Amino acid sequence: GTGGAVAPCGRRDPGRRRAATGGASGPRAAGSPAREALAYDVAQFGDPSEQVEQDWDTLARLLRNLSRNDEAVAAASKALAIARALHGNEHTQVADKLNSLGVTLKITGDYPGAVRAHEEAWAISTRIKGADHPDTLQMQSNLLSAMQSDGQYRRTVPILQDNLARTRKVLGDNDQRVAWAESTL
Repeated sequence: GTGGAVAPCGRRDPGRRRAATGGASGPRAAGSPAREALAYDVAQFGDPSEQVEQDWDTLARLLRNLSRNDEAVAAASKALAIARALHGNEHTQVADKLNSLGVTLKITGDYPGAVRAHEEAWAISTRIKGADHPDTLQMQSNLLSAMQSDGQYRRTVPILQDNLARTRKVLGDNDQRVAWAESTL
């Protein structure tokens, strides 16, 4: 239908839809719709809440895509802090937010920070989902990429070989992650 997105209370909210879909225009205003959605959810649900956690993560990804890296790191860090406050340290949401922070830190050139974030994300995912879960394998791949960017080539070779074998076993030879792992050896 028309009339905007369904607000959390069940009513239509055209302002929220505009905020969520890009009501403002131009590269400077690109973060504004996400910031509007964030402000709306803080007012509706409080901070911290799962909605606000997701809004911070979305804002971090948007800012990262716009190469507004310092803002992206701050937003990703806020999403992680909220995830830890809501779920503790051993939760898939914490692993996801650490993974997102690691990607953001790698883009900024903070390779040691990216490695630390990805190592923790991978460790959490391994403990919760198991070593052969596709999410865990992806987090390990992200860790390996950060390690290579950090110059840790020798350390990555045995891990890459293990990741390739497990990814092939779980996802099959035709998965793009198998091709990536093969290309890095």
